[in-house]
Amino acid sequence: PIIRYSDVNEEINNRKATQEDISRGITRFSCGLAKKAFLANGCATIVSQLVENNTDLAHASSMTILLSAVCYMLEIYLDFSAYSDMAIGMGLMIGFHYRENFNYPYVSDSVTDFWRRWHISLSSFFRDYVYIPLGGNRVSVPGHILNLFAVWFFIIQTDKL
Repeated sequence: PIIRYSDVNEEINNRKATQEDISRGITRFSCGLAKKAFLANGCATIVSQLVENNTDLAHASSMTILLSAVCYMLEIYLDFSAYSDMAIGMGLMIGFHYRENFNYPYVSDSVTDFWRRWHISLSSFFRDYVYIPLGGNRVSVPGHILNLFAVWFFIIQTDKL
């Protein structure tokens, strides 16, 4: 997760790692590690097998393509959320309390709801430091569309880092 100074300012100088926080942190970290090692990597293996066995996807069955897409979708979510779980768990172990970064995005009822639930800290960062300073939706319709594309462009660029 992307952590803002204002969210941890107080805890930087006055943090205490209680026994309960350490226990919760170890549990959260362990769950994240298991999610990455077993679930995300398991989905990646399935996708790899399906794609390698069907190098000509134009002739692959609909079920193969659907299963590949679902497993890839799960792999991406499980990877991101596993690393967030591990970071939140490590933070708890040393007395930091970070906000949640994923809120069950695949149970969303709209695209907007999905983006509110997916990688919350990244979305908030780009909203506050790119979208709003550019004028957000308080500009002309073309300007609003340009602002959305600017945020989208920068988010895509973070994937390449």
